[in-house]
Amino acid sequence: MKRTLQIAALVIVAANYMLLMWRGPWMIDGSHLRTRDLQPADGVIVTGFRTTLVAIGAGVIACLGLYYTHHSFQHTRARSRAG
Repeated sequence: MKRTLQIAALVIVAANYMLLMWRGPWMIDGSHLRTRDLQPADGVIVTGFRTTLVAIGAGVIACLGLYYTHHSFQHTRARSRAG
């Protein structure tokens, strides 16, 4: 049951992340962006927003990797001391 909830939460987070990548610039800064006939200035806003999201996503994944590595190291260290 716990694993199913974790997978469901991961799917929801991933879906929302992709929604933000796709429609986020218009959700956040829609008053300054055109919906048709985008101009170079619109592309700068969209690219900057998406670049920021990718950087945040990479940071979150790096933090999760550090947490997993720390947890794994502590577990291995505890087992080696016990044996």
